[in-house]
Amino acid sequence: MTKKNINESFIENQKAPIQIPLDELVNLDGLEYAHYVLQDRALVEVNGDGLKPVQRRILYSLYKMGSNPSGKTIKGSRVSGETIGKYHPHGPTSVEGAQENMGQAYKTRIPMFKVQGTLGDYPGDISPAARYYEIGLNKQSWELVAELSQKSVSYQATETGDELEPVSLPIRFPYLLINGTNGIAVGYASNIPPHNPTECMDACIAYYKGKIKTPKDVLKYIKGPDLPTGGLIMGVDGIAEYFENGSGSFIMRGKYNITNLPRGRKLIDFYELPYGISVENVIERINKRQDEGLFKEISEVKDLTDNKRGLSCAIYVKAGVNAEKVIDDLFKYTQLECKFPVNATALVNGVPTENLSILQMIGGFCEFRKGCFILKTEHRLGQLANDVHKYDGLLAVLVDIDKAISIIRNAKDSAEASAKLIKTFKIDESQAEHILSMKLKQLTKADKNDIIAKAKELKAEQKRLTEILSNEELLDNAIIEELKETKKIIASDRKTEILSVTNEELEQQAKEQAKISKMLDKDIDCYISMVDGNVYKELELSDNSLFKSTSRGRSLLITEDADILEIENKDIPLTINNAISLNTLNKLSSKVISVVSSEDNVIVASTDGGANIIKAPIKEVGKLCQLAPETSLILAQNTSDNESIAFFSESGKIAKVDLSKIRQTRQGAGLVKAHSMADKVVGVLLVKSNEVIVTYTENTIKYTLVDDCPSKGRGSQGYQIHRLKKNEKITSVRKEREYTTQEATPRGAGGLKR
Repeated sequence: MTKKNINESFIENQKAPIQIPLDELVNLDGLEYAHYVLQDRALVEVNGDGLKPVQRRILYSLYKMGSNPSGKTIKGSRVSGETIGKYHPHGPTSVEGAQENMGQAYKTRIPMFKVQGTLGDYPGDISPAARYYEIGLNKQSWELVAELSQKSVSYQATETGDELEPVSLPIRFPYLLINGTNGIAVGYASNIPPHNPTECMDACIAYYKGKIKTPKDVLKYIKGPDLPTGGLIMGVDGIAEYFENGSGSFIMRGKYNITNLPRGRKLIDFYELPYGISVENVIERINKRQDEGLFKEISEVKDLTDNKRGLSCAIYVKAGVNAEKVIDDLFKYTQLECKFPVNATALVNGVPTENLSILQMIGGFCEFRKGCFILKTEHRLGQLANDVHKYDGLLAVLVDIDKAISIIRNAKDSAEASAKLIKTFKIDESQAEHILSMKLKQLTKADKNDIIAKAKELKAEQKRLTEILSNEELLDNAIIEELKETKKIIASDRKTEILSVTNEELEQQAKEQAKISKMLDKDIDCYISMVDGNVYKELELSDNSLFKSTSRGRSLLITEDADILEIENKDIPLTINNAISLNTLNKLSSKVISVVSSEDNVIVASTDGGANIIKAPIKEVGKLCQLAPETSLILAQNTSDNESIAFFSESGKIAKVDLSKIRQTRQGAGLVKAHSMADKVVGVLLVKSNEVIVTYTENTIKYTLVDDCPSKGRGSQGYQIHRLKKNEKITSVRKEREYTTQEATPRGAGGLKR
């Protein structure tokens, strides 16, 4: 029964139920529409360019309109009209919406357009109508279309049948992985996060080299999602899960600064929000919770976002309130912490496929890229064969150029000239036509040696490309070289920071945080700790602890310019899970090199202007010491008299000075000379008895007991602890934990047998 017959039956007998066989029902328009939504709107092809049809058609329209990275931009409404009129006849809403999404830096990891005007600069920013902005292909999107002229992809008829369009674009980077995708279709949903461009290219190169065999191997190259809005990702278990299984989730969290305001108030400035969350979303959620009786500690919330400042949600906290507890509640009750559900669903050779591993997505791109490269190379070989054939004909004519010119001049028409050239010089019709197409001036000036050299060059390229296509290893290496060039174009630093903790550790930290939050109003003992420039507090001593303090005490930040800045311990987050960057605490202009207590002496060292030291107590915020011009600090730590300061030269010498022998001086004094070693200082350490010093060259490692290194006065020229070969230098130094006599035995000049 046809659709028409069904409609007629219904009209004729509206009261009677229509009897339709099930097999006919499922083959009606509904199924056709579902199939269309899956393949042409919602899901992308893994073994293709990873673009939705509307995205592909916009890029192709720009390419056909002559857009390129160095050219002018084109009115957005004109691009939309061209796309709708020739390739995507579905109205302006979908096309213009796709244009905006592809060009907005906060939605896509690599924006596809250079923009004149604005498409919306941050989440919540209203995009203008297409007639108010201009777009064009940038250097990144050019990597998606550059090979269209090289016949590296196939074409199909458009929906209207009036034009041809590429089935896929000949992309040179994994668009699906880098920019991610989302879509909802009949029975399927897809949500794949963006990833870092540099990391993705490294993974693809490793794939071609045979270094990636499992999804776990991918983690060596791609650390995890890299979201356009930055922020934090809490933990690595969720990442490993979706890498392996194609589904799972990870926790996103905003980044913030805490600023002390007059009269005890504080400002919590969230300057990076989770992906897809706007400041408007956060303010709306806070206001709703305040109506429910929460967030009484918050006096005001402002959206300070603008084009110059960027994303900013300013939260003002009342005087006497612990900002850390407010932050914990913000993460708990607002979208400043939220989950990103991963559902890696896409088309695999046209078939909707769920739970795709990251290896399948990388492999899909790499195989597609290989296919494009082969087609491009075959096309080039065809051009080369034609060119070589033409040059062979030209060389045959150049044997007697005067005779050839005479034939051309005396012939009645081109047909006669062609026939005589073919007969005289034993060339074919295509060669003769090439010669006749040349001007006589060009023909007379043609240099035989130049022609021979050019023909030789073409044949060499022909041979090289033929060898590449016939050898899998050479083929992969050629693709790798292309990927390396593309990597240079799209390379980008990571925006999203990933905290390397497991789900189990996160759960434990959450329990500790809940327990600790009840104690925040009490003055409790804690330890100030630091990892990779991020500071936090702990309740128990750890390997990362710097010093013991109290929750209501203060800590001091020391910068490389010798500035001292104060921070209240209650504003330092508890646990590494919430750790924040030192340099964000007070928006410092110079790099923080350490966090110290105000209770003990601080030893300061500098090597930029010579090896200099002081030992001084900190009495007030300000300047720790006076530095010589063009000099900066490399060490500032709390110390006691049972320690020594050790300077290491690139020639393998150590100058060790007992701190008990260094006279205490006043804060703000100038530095004094620490030793008389002649060569360059490569490191400074505070060391204790029984600790082990580790010195490195490019090729060797040396372990030395601190106790085997004699202490000298400030005039010491150093003591040799690492014997070096000619032209060998010390590159770095570090120290290890204490060794017992059972673990280590001194030998020779500070040597250590392990």
